[in-house]
Parts: sequence; structure tokens; C-alpha cells
Amino acid sequence: MGKKDSSPTTDDIENLLVRISGYVRPAPDREPWDYGLRFDDYRHSDTAAISSATGPMTIEAAGIELFEQAFAKLWGLSAVRSRWDRNELWGILAERIVNASQSSDPPKAIEHIVQSFTKAGPSLVAFSVANVIWRGQPIAFPFGVIGILSDELISAVNARAKRGAEMRGTALENWIKWQGEKSEQLADSVAPVQGANAKPESITQPCGASFGSGGTPPPPPVIWVTWVPGQLDLAFRQAQREFENLAGITLLLEGDLKSHGISMVGDPSNRIGVRGSTLDRRAVESLLSSSGHVELVTTPLTMSDAVASSVHYWGSAKPLPLADLLAQPTLRANVVECMSVKNPITARIKVAARWYSEALWATQKDDAALALGVALDSLVGSRSGLPGREMRERYAFLDSDATRRPQRSTRYQELFSVRSSIAHGGASSHLDEQDFVNLMASDVTWAAHRLLALYRAFKPSNEAALDKTFDGLRWGTLEWPDAPDSSADS
Repeated sequence: MGKKDSSPTTDDIENLLVRISGYVRPAPDREPWDYGLRFDDYRHSDTAAISSATGPMTIEAAGIELFEQAFAKLWGLSAVRSRWDRNELWGILAERIVNASQSSDPPKAIEHIVQSFTKAGPSLVAFSVANVIWRGQPIAFPFGVIGILSDELISAVNARAKRGAEMRGTALENWIKWQGEKSEQLADSVAPVQGANAKPESITQPCGASFGSGGTPPPPPVIWVTWVPGQLDLAFRQAQREFENLAGITLLLEGDLKSHGISMVGDPSNRIGVRGSTLDRRAVESLLSSSGHVELVTTPLTMSDAVASSVHYWGSAKPLPLADLLAQPTLRANVVECMSVKNPITARIKVAARWYSEALWATQKDDAALALGVALDSLVGSRSGLPGREMRERYAFLDSDATRRPQRSTRYQELFSVRSSIAHGGASSHLDEQDFVNLMASDVTWAAHRLLALYRAFKPSNEAALDKTFDGLRWGTLEWPDAPDSSADS
């Protein structure tokens, strides 16, 4: 006799929710805190209240026990877990039960509630990004759109909208006002920026603004729009990760960051991110230019028996030229592949890209080297863990030219020793070498590109297949298609 499926059904959940709706009561003297329902002690307290259009409501004690059972069953559904944040769901479920209890047909309303939790379509998420400069038209990818907030961007988004998740209506109008209105024209120029540790007289023109003059208007917002399976808070977090992946992979795979004015161990005040939680350096300079020099320029007082000094340290605004980077066809194609295609290589590159970004905005060389070491490990390592010798061999076998593999192996060992020394509280003299961190970053970029080449050559479908591919290269049962012909030298 077969085992009965014990997984929760939507019918079970709907029946529980209908029963719970009968325990809903007004609570006019209480202050609603929907998010607080995630806490067991608050749910069972005599102050618990839920928001509703008619005022604060509550669920009686007997109903709270049923509410907890219903939540457990609802969260047991994978369709719910993939769409909602667990902590946020407590309050949303309670609020919707209250609304259903006030409807003319509570059972029908509850049926719609359960469907909304299990079958909600993709969310469109849009937010302004900090410390990114953009020139020209927005760029549309299969997974999102990025560019200056403009009619062109909105049109590009709506042309790719999924299941009604479009940018239109009152919500869009209100959101645009909060962003500072749309740009009337696409940005096609960049104001000059000053160097770090500038002299006092040279900090009077930060990004075209001058302290004491009233400054210039803030730069037009650069907007990232994407579609994700999550809802509300989970959707926002997923969209943030998508943007971090886009920027991080672009930086990781760009072979010549220096030509774009980008180098490791940069100014963390220029770190990219969601505008608001991450400050946009150009906007801050513009808004504070008349009286905010204390917020923009560090002026430590240093005194000893040898010297007394008050030096100005100013980290200039250096927004990431993301549009320029993505204008390169090959780089853009590689970024799209890593963002759109799921395989063991693109998964590794996404992880490596996050650590690569950490190195880019690190304030110290040792922090940057440690982050780059982790990025390299994420590219050539294995989930089961590998000894150092095998990691070194994997790195070397990424090179299709067998004559260069000994040099690659030696280089990996050098990088690993630096990472290991820093991770265990030591120091490395290599960090004093000119451009060591930038060269280490180049090694990580090379490994990422060679992994992409490995996938195209051997098509490993999962981690086990990737391990076998490395074993095949190691034992000579596999050979790179672009390997030099050794017979030509004989």
C-alpha cells in the first residue's frame, strides 16, 4: 500500500483561514504592528493588532493557534517559499484574513488570498542606483533594463513587461516624483572629477560644483529595472542581487579596468548600490556644496614634536562608467551569458564577481588581496573541498598551452600564499610590490574567462561533470580545442 502524501493542500489552508476569519474582532485601543506578528510573544500578547481599512483589528487567542497552523501549512508550499519573505508573510497573511472577514463572501475572498500567495506573477522592481554614470540610451537585457530615468527607459521596460508587471499608472507617477523627475534629455557628458588627497585650493571644484556657491543640480538618476519571482521585500532583495551581479560580472570580465579609470583599492565612498541606502557621491556633493564641506572633506589634525598639520583628504566622485563598459559587444555578450544562463560556470562567476567587487572598493591592499583570493577560490575550487596542490593544478589546466602551465601553477601558489598569510593574521611583502593587487585582479579575470571557455568547449552540466572535466584535463583524456599543436614544434 502506497504512502499517503502528507504535504499540505490549498483546500486544507483555505478551510483553516475561513475558521480564523471567524475569530477576527475590532481592537480600537491598540496600535497595529503587522510586521510584529512574526514574533511569538507579540502574537500571543494582549496588545497584538492588525491594520485594516476600518481600524485596528485583532484575532482572538483560539484563532491565533489556528493562524499559526495555517501559516505553517502555507509556508510548507514551495510555491510560497519561492515568492515571499517568511518574516513579512506573517503580517500580510493576517491583514488579508482581516480583509476577508469584512467581505461579503469570506470563503471566496480567502480562495483568492491563497491563490495570490501561490500563483503571484513576477514582480517588476525599479530603483535608482548610486555612483553609476550613464551616457546615451538605456540598455535592455533579457533580464532587465538600465539607464537614465526617461521615457525611453520606461518604453524599453514596458516592451519587455511580464504578466502585467509594467511601469505605468499612479504608482509610477508618484515614484518618479520621489526620484526627482525624469530626465528631459539623455546624459551624454560627464563633469570632470578631482584626484584623491587634493590640495585645499583644488577641492573648490568637485564635479563641477564649488563649496559656497550653491552647487549644481544633482545628476539625473540611473535606474535599474528587473523582473524577479519574489514579492515585496523578497523581490527587492532579489533585484538588488541582480544589479550586484550585473555590475560585478561586468567588472570581473573587463580585462582593462585601468583604461576606464578603475583600479583595485578604490574609494569606498564611490561604492555602487541602491541609492538611498548607498549614498551617491555626486548627489551629496551637489546638495552639500554650499555648507557641507565637513561631510565631504576629511581634515584630520596631526600634531607631534616634529610637525603640526591639518591636511585635507578628499575622495573625489568617481562614478562607475557602466554604460561605457557594457557598450563593448564581447563584454556585454559575456555578461548576458553569465546573467541569463544557469550552469556550474556562471554560478561560480556570480560568486566570484561579488568578492571581486569587495576588492574594488576595499580601503586596504590586504583586504583587497584577501577578497580576490576568495574570488579565485570560488572559480577553481570544489564544493567538496580540494587540497592546495589540486587547486593549483586546476588553475594551471585552465591554460590551453601546456608549456605555460608550470608558470600558471607557480603564480597560483604565490597568490594562495598571500591570501593564506593575510587570512591568518600575517602580512605579505608582495603587497608592497607595485601593482600587485591589480595584477592579482587580472589573474582572477583571466580565470573567469578561461572557465567560460571551458564551458563552451566541454559543456559540463553540473558540479560533478565539472570535476570530471578537470580530471580529464589533468589525466590527458581531454584536451582543449584551442591547444597549440605540439607536433608543429617537432
